[in-house]
Amino acid sequence: MPGPLLTAEFVVGACLLILLAFLAVTFVRRRTIIRSGDVTLCGMRTEPGARWRLGLLRLSAETLDWFTLFGLTPRAHSRWMRTTLELGLGAHMSQADVQHPLLGPAVSVPFSAVEEALGPVSAELAIPMDRYTAVRSWVEAAPPGTRPVG
Repeated sequence: MPGPLLTAEFVVGACLLILLAFLAVTFVRRRTIIRSGDVTLCGMRTEPGARWRLGLLRLSAETLDWFTLFGLTPRAHSRWMRTTLELGLGAHMSQADVQHPLLGPAVSVPFSAVEEALGPVSAELAIPMDRYTAVRSWVEAAPPGTRPVG
C-alpha cells in the first residue's frame, strides 16, 4: 500500500498534467482562431443589464465571429454575416460597467444581425476603444452592392 507522500505526489502530478494539457489546448485553439482573421478581446451580452461574457471577436472576410474566451473547440459560439450587421452608436463605458480588468477602456455597441444558426438576433458588444474604429470600418466597408444605402 502506497504511503501518504506517494499519494500526494501522484495527485500533484496529475493536477500539473491536467493544467499543462489545458494550457496546450488553449494555445492551439487560439492559434487556430487567429489564423483566419483579425482578433480582438471583446465582451458580449444578449440582454440589457445582463452580465458581460468575455470572449474573442474575429473579423474574417464575410463573417463576424464571437468565441468564448475559454473552450475546447475552435468553432465560433456566434457567427454573423457581414452583410446583415447593423451597428448602433457606440457609447464610452466606465471600467465599473465593463466589470473585467482585461478589457480596459471600452465602447458599448448595440447591434442587430442575422445569426447563421438562430436567425435575427440583437446583442451588445463591449469593444476596446482602440479596436472600435477597426470593427466599425470593417462593417461599413463591405463590398459594393452588399449593404443597403441609407
